[in-house]
Amino acid sequence: MPSCICMVAKQASGTDEAVSKVRANKGLLNFRLGVLSAAVMFAMVAVTTGCSGTVLPIVEPTLSPDTRATPSASGARSPAQPTNRRRTETPSERSTASTRATVTVDELRVSFAELESRLPTRSIGMALSGVGTEHVVTLGSWREGPAWSTIKVPLSLAALEESQTSATRKAVHQAITESDNAAAEQLWSDLGSGHSAANAVDQVLESHGDLKTQTQSEQVRPPFTAVGQTTWSLIGQGVFMRTFACAPNDDPQVKVDMMHISESQSWGLGRIGGSQFKGGWGPDESGRYLVRQMGLVSFHGSEVAVAVAVEPRNGSFEQGTLILDEVATWLMEAGRSGRLPHGSGCQTARKK
Repeated sequence: MPSCICMVAKQASGTDEAVSKVRANKGLLNFRLGVLSAAVMFAMVAVTTGCSGTVLPIVEPTLSPDTRATPSASGARSPAQPTNRRRTETPSERSTASTRATVTVDELRVSFAELESRLPTRSIGMALSGVGTEHVVTLGSWREGPAWSTIKVPLSLAALEESQTSATRKAVHQAITESDNAAAEQLWSDLGSGHSAANAVDQVLESHGDLKTQTQSEQVRPPFTAVGQTTWSLIGQGVFMRTFACAPNDDPQVKVDMMHISESQSWGLGRIGGSQFKGGWGPDESGRYLVRQMGLVSFHGSEVAVAVAVEPRNGSFEQGTLILDEVATWLMEAGRSGRLPHGSGCQTARKK
């Protein structure tokens, strides 16, 4: 110990005069925020005739609001944590986040292309959109074609806007859960058929963000229904389902029915727990089937709108469903690993 400090310590402990001086100056140690024991010792040294014989002034430290000392559980004071202020994202950070998103989409497309190379398809396509966003990610090469029975979702919503009778609800239930064509034709008829019914379905599509799809009003491929031959793109379906997830005015029956699709039609998206979906399928003029689905799936609390369609290599409905089973497995793996597009959910979507 330096001689100066030893001498001060000796004086402070061995003479009444030193003690009285310390007590006389004790008021100087009454800081607003408190000081640690080392600071007390420093003050004792300063006021006692020691090394320099000069009393040093005691200056109260100035602390900013964000670093003011706060008591700990033991009573001692420790530096407080900075206040939780929202920090503005810098242009560099925004660029980095955008790059990250682009990389994720690119990785998703590469992964889907690898899947497609293993599947027996003539063509396949998918659209993905996180609920609460305005973006749609497209994968594969297939883009648009006949809606087939997927159109029964907006048809059912239009019918329930017009009537909530038990007969209408029964027809909606059958059209959605069993894809019953007779029930769908009843709903079409209840809406006035032809242009009147097509306009009603168009209004539902438009209110759900799909401004491009035009419902087919006349039968163009007998014996298939007019509405089923509506050309509906994957992007259009993705936008529709993304909005459908958060539409507060939609009759809830349709969503409930989409969670209770019959077992025989629960292939593809039906393999994903908790999904809401509807399938559609039918042959082209040469007898080769198109098999498609649209729905909502959820991973890690984030809901994603999905639209997918496949033209199987052998043209059969059965092969198409098996392919969509493989696609569902790929979706689950991508969803669980956090690679699917995700949004902020319905709360944000409703504010837009």
